[in-house]
Amino acid sequence: MSTGDRIIIVLVSLAALGLGLFFITCEGIGVYEYLHKAHGLGYMTLAGLGVVAMLAVAPLLAETARRHGHGWSALVLWLSVPMCLTVVLSSAVTRTGAATDADEAARIHATQAAAIAVEAQGVAKVGLVSAQESWNRECRTGHGPKCDKATTVLNDAKTRYAAANAALTGTPANGRDPLAARLAAMFPGLQEATVRLWWPLLLPLVVAIGAEILITASIRLLPRAFVSRAIVEQVNPLSLYEFAADRLERGAEHLSLPDFYRAYAATARDLGRRPVGSDAFATALRRLSDEAGLTIEHRDDEELYLANVRLTELAEGAHP
Repeated sequence: MSTGDRIIIVLVSLAALGLGLFFITCEGIGVYEYLHKAHGLGYMTLAGLGVVAMLAVAPLLAETARRHGHGWSALVLWLSVPMCLTVVLSSAVTRTGAATDADEAARIHATQAAAIAVEAQGVAKVGLVSAQESWNRECRTGHGPKCDKATTVLNDAKTRYAAANAALTGTPANGRDPLAARLAAMFPGLQEATVRLWWPLLLPLVVAIGAEILITASIRLLPRAFVSRAIVEQVNPLSLYEFAADRLERGAEHLSLPDFYRAYAATARDLGRRPVGSDAFATALRRLSDEAGLTIEHRDDEELYLANVRLTELAEGAHP
């Protein structure tokens, strides 16, 4: 892996980790504000913050346990993630759902207010028309007591009509949820009420699950930038098949198994690889002898030998 590739992996991993922790921080702030408002700075609020912190730390601990061979510990830690997600999502959905419900209640109130204002304007207009007709009739021949009374009634009707117009102007023209209305129009059969019911789930799901994905991806990707070829070769043992294909050939000689293993182990160390243990070597040798038609036999000294094979010299610069 080139230095440029390592730098790219480090930058991408740190960006993913930072964005994941940012999402977790957002969830922590939301949980604190919601629980603190409802319960104060007490058990519920502190426990909620602890669950959010566990949501960030659990993937790190699980990956560490997995790399050190503690499979059960890693499994338990990963199982804690959905439980923490359930708690965080329930709090987040309650917050966003309450806000959505409050917005819907405000829209319903505004719609009702607009309907009342329209009705009031209609009533005021009818009164204004009636008062105007009465004034025209009473004041047609000049001023008098009836004309003065009709004038007063007309002025009151004009005032009520102006107030009704002002009230109608102050109400929204359309109390519908713009997002729900457009999604319902885009997808036939989808109801606006269904959109308003499920929409509050989207943001909490994206934030919480997105944070876990980003953190997990970063902690799995970042170590690759610091693993050298030598470490990989030490972790990856030299296969007996690789060694045999390069160093064994048919011949009249007999090769003792201890000499064979010593040559194999020396070659693995020269190549910076790890030789397999004696038990794994014996298992692989039995499989190799069956597949390649090699014969393992005892000699007079009771030592095991590979019959009719010999070791060749390793060519300079070559490796299995």
